[in-house]
Formats: sequence, C-alpha cells, structure tokens
Amino acid sequence: MCCTLINKILKSRKGFILLEINLVLIFLLVIFTMFYSSFSNLNSSLSGVVANISFYNADRYTIGFIEKELSFHTSKANISKDTTGRKQVTCYDLSSGIKKRYYLKNHVIYRETSTATTVGINPISLAQAYILSWDITRIAENKIMITTIYRDTRTEREKEFTHLIRLVNGTIEEVN
Repeated sequence: MCCTLINKILKSRKGFILLEINLVLIFLLVIFTMFYSSFSNLNSSLSGVVANISFYNADRYTIGFIEKELSFHTSKANISKDTTGRKQVTCYDLSSGIKKRYYLKNHVIYRETSTATTVGINPISLAQAYILSWDITRIAENKIMITTIYRDTRTEREKEFTHLIRLVNGTIEEVN
C-alpha cells in the first residue's frame, strides 16, 4: 500500500521534492537522536574528569606548602582550635623565631606568618578550590594526618584527600 503510494507520487512527480525533503529531515532527526545521548554522556564524563584533575591539582598545591613546612622547617608544632572550633596547626621554627599558623577560613586555607615585629597573612589554597572541611589529627609524636574535602561548585562533586606528614626535625603537641 505504502509502496504503491510512493510509486504513484514518483510517477506523477507531484509533491516529489516535498517527499524527498521530509525523508531527509526524518533521516537527519534519527541520526541526531542516535548520537545525542552518546555526546551527552561523553560531555558529562569529561566534566567529571576535569573536576577530578582540578581536585588533585588544588590538593597538591595546598598540601605542598604545609608538608614542606612541617617536614623540614618545624621544630615544634601545635594543633589547636580557633574561636570557631575549627582545627589549626601552628609551626615554630625556633632557630629563626618565625611562627606559621595554618587555618581554614571562608573555604580557603591561610598561612599566617609572624615574627617578633611583623605579621603577614596569605592564602595558600588555589582560588578555584572550594574547601568544605579541613581536619588535623596527631597520629604520633612526629606524625600528623591532614584530611581535606574539596567541592567543585560547577558539578557539585566532592573529593576527600588524606595526607600523613612526618616531622623530620620536630614534635607535635595537641593544645586544648
């Protein structure tokens, strides 16, 4: 029935162009719907990979400062809580008299460096890093565990990192 109708239209040549255009449009629509879900899944997977890469970069950059300071330049470290109840770590370099305090404020980790006469505060986490929480735990006399949770504000993904840092030249105390 359908074939005879198409044959009649082809023989009479009335409406032939319109039929060709409709068939091509239907064919393109079918091809588009077949590939759309594949490209959509690829795009969401790619955004997850990009978010994970930014998590790892932010964590490596931030913890790198703290790890270098604690491991090699600290003779004494104190873990305490600030006025809001969040944990912070204070590093003392007794040979130079410099005190460095690391703390979380407004989803950014800061380093406060103070000497006998001056105080300076600098952010050490990346600007695009949104840090949900930051926890510091004393594991042993010379070992500390830092747990950081990052969130990607575009994709709402979260990633937790845990680092064990060993103080080569110092000790850690927990101050209440």
